[in-house]
Amino acid sequence: MTEVELKRDSYQCEKETINTGYSWVRSDAFYRRCMEGKGYKVVKNKTEYPGQPNQLPDKPSIGKGTSLGTCWPITLGYVVTSQHIVEGREKITLIRPDGKTILATVFVGDKVNDIALLKVANPNELPSALPIAVSKPGIGAKVFTIGYPHPDILGTKPKVTDGLISSVSGFQDDPRTYQITVPLQAGNSGGPLINLNGEVVGIVTSKIDAVKVFRWTGDLPQNVNYAVKISYLKALIDSVQPLNYSINELPKEAGDLEKLSKRLQDSMMIVLAE
Repeated sequence: MTEVELKRDSYQCEKETINTGYSWVRSDAFYRRCMEGKGYKVVKNKTEYPGQPNQLPDKPSIGKGTSLGTCWPITLGYVVTSQHIVEGREKITLIRPDGKTILATVFVGDKVNDIALLKVANPNELPSALPIAVSKPGIGAKVFTIGYPHPDILGTKPKVTDGLISSVSGFQDDPRTYQITVPLQAGNSGGPLINLNGEVVGIVTSKIDAVKVFRWTGDLPQNVNYAVKISYLKALIDSVQPLNYSINELPKEAGDLEKLSKRLQDSMMIVLAE
């Protein structure tokens, strides 16, 4: 399905007007009906559409050259995300679910394992920290992530996706990563991979390039994604000087996906790197 770019357009008929705002519209069927004159017409809407999908309301614009992902705090007062999001960026902004923005800097980065620890001026502004798992998940373990895939299109509320650990090694048997069936999209990078006790077991980082694999093999891979194991975050934490802060940590408590998501979602933040 082709993508049609509409800027401040609205679809209008006698009974309703559907505003698209400032967005990429993936379904063009309705647009074609408008253009063909089948009871609809396209009209220009000069007024600003509140909550433009490609702009976080009252937040920095997601412009060209801006890198975006998910981040989350740990009890030491650091914020965890993926290194590839913040590498080489001059300005880093964290956006809490309540809309508050916090400036951050890269405290230490691990390019090899794609992990970064961010530092903020006042850790008390951070939401509650996520607990880090002690035990390792095995094949078949149920896991999920909460993050911000394509917030310019899908909105700025945190999104939940779940799946399984399909392998305890990643691409070409990489021992540093898990292969997971949790669906990932741009914007999920840096988010926590969480078990059903509400503990972080990994950091979601990448997905296989389905187009390239299809070109190589003629087969289209289905839902092959990866997360860095939490042991590599622990090693990075152990290598740095701890902050003189300790923020509240959410309890480790078993629950179903709905209960866990409700309890953990306020700790997830958007990271904008410019």
